[in-house]
Amino acid sequence: QWSSREILGSRLFWIPVVAMLPLNTAFGAVQFNLGAYAQDLGLATERAANLIALCSLCMILGKLFFGGLGDRIDHRYLYWLAAASMSAAMLILQGGPAPWLVTVGVVCVGLAGGGILPMMGLIHGARFGLASFGRVMGLVMLTITFSAIGPLLAGWIFDLTGSYDTAFMLFLGLFAPGIILMKWLPAP
Repeated sequence: QWSSREILGSRLFWIPVVAMLPLNTAFGAVQFNLGAYAQDLGLATERAANLIALCSLCMILGKLFFGGLGDRIDHRYLYWLAAASMSAAMLILQGGPAPWLVTVGVVCVGLAGGGILPMMGLIHGARFGLASFGRVMGLVMLTITFSAIGPLLAGWIFDLTGSYDTAFMLFLGLFAPGIILMKWLPAP
């Protein structure tokens, strides 16, 4: 059983947190600004509502997909797959894309965003064990709360620039350290 001090002093804790935090921040930014983003692109309210529903459906599928593969595939590969999907979304949603591309971007965001929570449990649980799982996940949830800045940051950047492009590029840049760090996450 790990103490809180041991957990917080371990790279087994911090590597996944640093890697997942930007993904969760970007996910929240898109999820909570999706209706406004779609309307700013000139899409009808009904289309914006459909995109929100599609994102929610893809989140469910992402949870099942990443959770189902978590027992069979190296967690780092799952993370890199989620990061690739979120990165693709940040690129696709740039510059007022065509409606079909917005749909593809929303699918990418939903699948990756849905996988974040199962991956956090998989990655930390496999490395800290069952006896410390509750404590570890409590600390993870405490740190991941900082991703709540994502929707506010994206909205603020939109207010300043008239576009979400700068926010999406910022998030894309924030993914890089986590993508690199995950290489050094030890096996469970």
